[in-house]
Amino acid sequence: MYHMFLIMNNKDYEIPVLPESLTVKSPGKNETATIVKLGDVNILRKKGLREITWESHFPAHEAPYVTGRNVLAPIEYIRPYKKPGTQKSRSAS
Repeated sequence: MYHMFLIMNNKDYEIPVLPESLTVKSPGKNETATIVKLGDVNILRKKGLREITWESHFPAHEAPYVTGRNVLAPIEYIRPYKKPGTQKSRSAS
C-alpha cells in the first residue's frame, strides 16, 4: 500500500486519501542566444523551485478509500499551514 506525507516543522502529516494523479512542474531558467556565425545557443541555468499539485480531500470518517493509518479531523490537516494569528478560536457555549 502507498502512503503520502507532508512534512512541516519536522512533523509528518499523512495525507489520508491518495490523489488520482500528481502534477510536477520544474521550471527551467535556460536562455537561448543567437551568436553570429554560430546560430542559436542554449545557455543552461539552474532549475527553479519544483511545484507539486494534486487534488484530494480530508475525510471526516473512516472509509474504504482512506489509506491513512491515523486519520485526524479535517481541520487538523489545515491548522499547521495557517499563518499565526489567522486561526479563529471557538468559544464554548
